[in-house]
Amino acid sequence: MTSSVLAGYTMKINTNPKLYILPGWGHRLSDPGYKKIIALFNKYELKPLRISTRNRKYSLGSPKSFKEIINSIQKQIAQPSDHDIIFGFSIGALEVHELARRIPFRKVFICSISPTLGEDMRSYKREEVRDFSPLQHHEMSKIEYGKLINKNVYIFYGSKESDILKLRSRQIAKENHIKAIEIKAADHELDGAYLRRLRSYLN
Repeated sequence: MTSSVLAGYTMKINTNPKLYILPGWGHRLSDPGYKKIIALFNKYELKPLRISTRNRKYSLGSPKSFKEIINSIQKQIAQPSDHDIIFGFSIGALEVHELARRIPFRKVFICSISPTLGEDMRSYKREEVRDFSPLQHHEMSKIEYGKLINKNVYIFYGSKESDILKLRSRQIAKENHIKAIEIKAADHELDGAYLRRLRSYLN
């Protein structure tokens, strides 16, 4: 916390580093896995994000486009953000990936990213991704994964996850000259195995 003086008034400015979390589809920050993530990042001030959705559970699936949702989240990230951390899981990790192409952070955690852009989206049958609106499905099938502007990026995936997810995680890591970290015996959930592997990278 620092102070600045303006026109005779002392104003306190909060300089605590922030933690942003974008949860997976249907997940909440009150779920056990996210509560443990928040506890592990206890040096950071949690800043909940308002996500424009069909209902409070979903980070996608609303009538809004994918780009509108990313733009809305970006506007909620306080600047400067280069002392802050952003963490995303599943579809939240995909949103973090897009934000990490635009905004500098101290650390970026992309965990079990949903492979649903570009050729990945086009590889699914429509009924396999029916939770996305037709607008989102069409739009996201045209968006390609891009370069991240952040250097301290950690990409995790579970050894029991789908082949397409593991392949995409490794490809993103390779294109950005970072390491993709496989978590042994982990599936697509923030369980004990996942959290234990994450712990050493969180501070």
